[in-house]
This record gives sequence, structure tokens and C-alpha cells, in this order.
Amino acid sequence: MQPLIDEPTRPTFTAAIRWRGPNPIVQLETRHPGFEDVEAATHFAAGFFHNSPQGLRLSHGHVVRVALLLSNESYVDFPYDLTTAWIHPSSGHQAFESRPFSDLANYPSAYGDYKRIGCAVLGPDGSPINMRIDFDNLDLLCVTVEDKRNQLPPA
Repeated sequence: MQPLIDEPTRPTFTAAIRWRGPNPIVQLETRHPGFEDVEAATHFAAGFFHNSPQGLRLSHGHVVRVALLLSNESYVDFPYDLTTAWIHPSSGHQAFESRPFSDLANYPSAYGDYKRIGCAVLGPDGSPINMRIDFDNLDLLCVTVEDKRNQLPPA
């Protein structure tokens, strides 16, 4: 009997979406890994796919719940380990700081509905891919990938 050998997994792209909620000093970021090409990840991150999340709801009860609003108006739970909390410090710092998800307990006004405020695509190595979302000469939305150095090699 031959031992089972795991085939190497193919590196993938990750769509990242930034959300702003009821408390302006709290933002959330969700990461959606597993895209085989940069264009698919870009379209998902920008909200152009039919199953791209359109909103986020952060609620609490016995546990904190992150749920994404899909285009069919249904909510699906989203894992904490793919969600990052960003808090703007009250000190003189200008940038948001990444904080443990558990820190949201200190911000009860952070619970509620969130709107998409930005997106990014990360390459297989975790570095950001340069992309641009714009209108073309016919006023149609288009996505341009400006940096293809992180393209996956052919299978």
C-alpha cells in the first residue's frame, strides 16, 4: 500500500474588502482567499460578481457574529479568522491600527451594519496587486490590473 502524498496546492489570490460601520473609528477588513486569477479576485473585491458581499453586519449576543450581506439580500456567517478589526487610536496617530477581534468588546457602538469603503487584491505572496476601478469611455465600470508580476504560472 502506497502512502498518501499530498499534492502541492496551487497558490491563489485573495480579495480584501474594507468596511466602515456606525462608529467611524472602527473599520473591519474581510479576506476572501482562493481565486485562481487576479482578475476574478479583483472583480469579487470590487463587488462585480453576483455573489460578492454587498454589506456586513456585526452583531452580538452570547457571541459576536460577523455576517456578510449577499446580493440576494441574505446574510451568511463569515469566519473571525478572516476578519481584521482596525481601530483609529484616540492619540495623535493618524492611521488605523490592526487590533485583535476581541478588542471590539470595548466599542459597543461598533455593532451594526457596515458599508464597503475599499478593496484590494493580494498576490500569492501576500503583497498587494495594483488595480484600478474606473469608468471607460462609454461610462461603463471597468477594472484594470496594472501590475501583473504576481500572475500565477500556467498549470
